[in-house]
Amino acid sequence: FHRIIDNSQNAIQWMARKDSVFAGSAGEEFKISSTNEQEAITPSNVTVKVVGGAGSALIKPVSVGDGLIFVTLNGIQVRELAFNQQGALGTDQDLTELSDEITGTGIKQITYQQYPNKTVYMVRDDGVLVGFVRDKNNNINAWFTRPTDGVVESVVSTRSGTNTSDPLGIIVKRVIGGADIRFIERLAPISDTNSEWVFMDSAKQVTALGGPVVNGADHLEGQTVKVMNDGAVETDKVVTGGTFTLDNTSTTKLVYGLDYTAEFTTLPLRRSGSSGNSKVLPKSLSHIMLGVRQSSGGQYGYEILND
Repeated sequence: FHRIIDNSQNAIQWMARKDSVFAGSAGEEFKISSTNEQEAITPSNVTVKVVGGAGSALIKPVSVGDGLIFVTLNGIQVRELAFNQQGALGTDQDLTELSDEITGTGIKQITYQQYPNKTVYMVRDDGVLVGFVRDKNNNINAWFTRPTDGVVESVVSTRSGTNTSDPLGIIVKRVIGGADIRFIERLAPISDTNSEWVFMDSAKQVTALGGPVVNGADHLEGQTVKVMNDGAVETDKVVTGGTFTLDNTSTTKLVYGLDYTAEFTTLPLRRSGSSGNSKVLPKSLSHIMLGVRQSSGGQYGYEILND
């Protein structure tokens, strides 16, 4: 038995494995290894080295590439301990430095989805799902929120055994028919076929219809739902008695669910010139070009459009 004592004698919050064992306390982060890297750790050869001083929350970290991503003691900051090929600490980086508002009042859970986009998902204290795409090879570090009509209470990702899409599941509390209902929902895999697109919450796919009336929608009773009918958008429907009626009755594949709006905001535009940094200078744009994937349209403007 070996006692780990940090500078303030704080309790251990988590332990994780990379090439060595790592631990986080409320005050510091540690690397635990043997004096000889080729030997197993024993009471007589164990060595403990401080590798960080941010302090950790009681939340298990996730292993992403060559690093460990963890939540700090206040629940607001997300940091990464990254290591080189020899196992030595390379960086101790604050990943929220350029988006310090993204974690709200705090993070309470974290998971990692390897495929398709190397994304760390987190649940905030207020029930908002937050994501962070971490792809060092392509120099991508992107934060986003994933709002939904409800409160996300838990998130988990498991490996699928393929390189296409790892399952990502959430527990979300929604108000349906005036009552709190908890759903276990799974993120739909990405598809290049528009008839297989989902892009809705609490969605359901139907492939066998006996007529224009869709049954079995009790889980969205009283809700206004979006409908994709063989890849085409129908008018919104209201679920009544667990049913709604389609406009187009020649249906082979139907997807319906709750609507959400995907919004993207660019960083301030810059260009190089003799006048120096153009970030603070007035600009005039005559046109824009936007490349999208798996989209049937959208809107753009100076401010977020509400109509």
